[in-house]
Amino acid sequence: MKRLRIFQILFIGMILSCSVINCAKQYGIKQLTKQTKQLHIDESNTTDSDSEYTSSSDSESDPEVHYDHCDPILAKIFNHSPVTLSDVEYWPEFHEAYEGIYVRGEGYCIVKKSESDDSDCESTSDDDDSDSENESEDNYDSDSEDEDEYRYPGHPALVFPKRYAGHRCLVFYRGIHFERNTFSKKARSRFRRSNEARQPIFSSGAFELANAKPTDENLNRKIRRLKRHGRIIKNHISAMKRLKRRVLQQKYTNQYDQFIRSIQSNKKLPSNRNPQVSTGEEIRHPLKYGCGLKFLGVDARKLKPEYNVNGKPKHPYLGKMYIIIAKTDDLPALDPYFVVHGHAQGYIKISTHFANDILTEREVSFPGFIPGKHVALSMAVRVPSFEGPYKDFYQQKFGITERSYKITQTKIKNGTAKINRLIDRIINHTSETLVKHVRKTCKKHNIRLVFKDLNDGFANQLPDIKAAKQMAKQH
Repeated sequence: MKRLRIFQILFIGMILSCSVINCAKQYGIKQLTKQTKQLHIDESNTTDSDSEYTSSSDSESDPEVHYDHCDPILAKIFNHSPVTLSDVEYWPEFHEAYEGIYVRGEGYCIVKKSESDDSDCESTSDDDDSDSENESEDNYDSDSEDEDEYRYPGHPALVFPKRYAGHRCLVFYRGIHFERNTFSKKARSRFRRSNEARQPIFSSGAFELANAKPTDENLNRKIRRLKRHGRIIKNHISAMKRLKRRVLQQKYTNQYDQFIRSIQSNKKLPSNRNPQVSTGEEIRHPLKYGCGLKFLGVDARKLKPEYNVNGKPKHPYLGKMYIIIAKTDDLPALDPYFVVHGHAQGYIKISTHFANDILTEREVSFPGFIPGKHVALSMAVRVPSFEGPYKDFYQQKFGITERSYKITQTKIKNGTAKINRLIDRIINHTSETLVKHVRKTCKKHNIRLVFKDLNDGFANQLPDIKAAKQMAKQH
């Protein structure tokens, strides 16, 4: 009888325990749901203490969101089926406790809710801004400096994984020009406003295979497809024999137009378009590309400022600049080709003629695409307006003093201004301030910046071009 009573007590205790646990779970789920609904979804507003990335930008209102790439339990909570690992890029080290939600996938697991779920990356473009503009190329492009209460905020914050701290990293620069054949007035407006940090950079070949264009307004829905084709191109080039890869790179760097024509005729690459993403180890040449001061191809239609007599540019925004940061341990997977190193070792021969010294551009080519986790910064490159009185922030932003401003203003009015020289001076100033920004940020986060040397190691300074030329003569 005593045993039966004890058994009854134990049984009742077990039932009560289960009830308490279930209640606790339900309460925890409600609290978790409540917390996550209050998340500020724009990851660029998170601080070092609560994000895998370091970043900062202007805050915006929270959009309606869904939680992608969550573990099965949390996905069930939010009525969202979990994505299988085969469908997403996945790095175990990217697990992050984000306000009680454990997420995975290249830092893009919290995304805007859209009609299509074909995206694994948040879109940062603002289509509404561009739609409000008149598409006519006869009208002037919009200019943020014309807005009331405009204040120059300085260079955008660098965004990179916290795990870079304590590691050796390399920095690469990329410039794109708002070339008229590609970028309409509407596309320029959208691109110059968008923050593409942490977004992949794809080669033209990847865009062709994915049936997409860089200017597509719904590009965020095609990211997964673009990544897939970017990998196809990357794997194809990386699988080439060394000699074949070197021949490809030499022609690509020396004679780009001929290179494109050759791949279109021989059909030996997956795509008929440019299969690589070009960057530079030094900042000036990428900025020149962004401003349209470099050769962009025989059929390119460059976008020029087109100042009127009052000093107002019709096209203040000429292109965009990207900064890519990668650990030395990431290079084997990325498989970039360092042109200066290849020339110095005698693997390739790059033009060093004084009238066309391509080697000084210090090109580094990434096959296929650059994953978004390496893209630390994107910013528009522009020219100043000389309409009206001098603006106090012009010294900091463009390196233009009030005296220089008035002189240039007069020359524009008289039609004697050398616009390319003006742009070149602005490039010099931007190069200096942006490099300081990168170095200061990396030092703050205990990142040691290094450069590929002329052998197979890394150094604290860029390799000397003269030394590379002398070394090449010995091979």
